[in-house]
Amino acid sequence: MLSKKVNILIFLSIILLLLIIIGVTKYPSSSPHYDSKKETSYIIPEHRNMIKNISTDKAAYHVKDTVKFTAQLTNGHSNGMLIITYYHLGNILFKQEVKVTNKEAKWEWQPPKEDFKGYFVHVQYTSNTKQDSQTIAVDVSSDWSKFPRYGFLSNFQDLSFKEMQSVISRLNRYHINGLQFYDWHYKHHQPLKTMNLSPIGRISPIVPHPCLR
Repeated sequence: MLSKKVNILIFLSIILLLLIIIGVTKYPSSSPHYDSKKETSYIIPEHRNMIKNISTDKAAYHVKDTVKFTAQLTNGHSNGMLIITYYHLGNILFKQEVKVTNKEAKWEWQPPKEDFKGYFVHVQYTSNTKQDSQTIAVDVSSDWSKFPRYGFLSNFQDLSFKEMQSVISRLNRYHINGLQFYDWHYKHHQPLKTMNLSPIGRISPIVPHPCLR
């Protein structure tokens, strides 16, 4: 009977000791030597919408091409540092730092000389008190049909050069590598409308808006 009580006391003592160890490990602030302010003073909080946009100069690249990046920051964040990390299938390939000047940073990267590979690029902006991050992808493929990403154009009105640049930049940011000119023709059996054997300047397709030739 006595040995049974002793065993119970030993068991309860072990449980109590384990609870104490878990409590000290999980909640170090209970220690009189732990300074929580000192621990958190080095953590820079993350703020969104500091990086305005990130872009590449192409939607896809051939082997041996150099990728050119541009990052633009919002107002009030004209200086700082970008930390760029390049990944492939979760593995870090390379890291670099780029300085931000006048709300913009430009840099280049040479991907590995392998065909039909995709890369994940993480861009982190850090200043003295704030940080933000965005990502972008890089496709290295000699044949666009290996990983097709279709897009289309359907507005053929008289656009300004700035508007055309905006459309193409948006398609490029989506990494569109196969482009369809949708609803551009006059009729299926007569794609190009003519008058006196000459193409006319404007046509009205099924969708009721004029198309500029």
